[in-house]
Amino acid sequence: MRRLPITEAIHPAGSDLERLPTARLLARLHSGDGEAVRAVGRALGPLTRLAEAAAGVLGAGGRLVYVGAGTSGRLGALD
Repeated sequence: MRRLPITEAIHPAGSDLERLPTARLLARLHSGDGEAVRAVGRALGPLTRLAEAAAGVLGAGGRLVYVGAGTSGRLGALD
């Protein structure tokens, strides 16, 4: 059986969200915000290299192509 990437797996804290009262649901969702901020912090080096490479390509007349579905696709279209 093939394992899903961690980004596609069900988060252990998300198995009962539909049964929570609204205030507890929002608090649970908000508790993940710090985890997301820390993950971005750990990726600052690679993100810096990516941004600098993209700026170089765009500055030389290249283009940036977005590929996405759902929310990521809509956010790419907004850019």
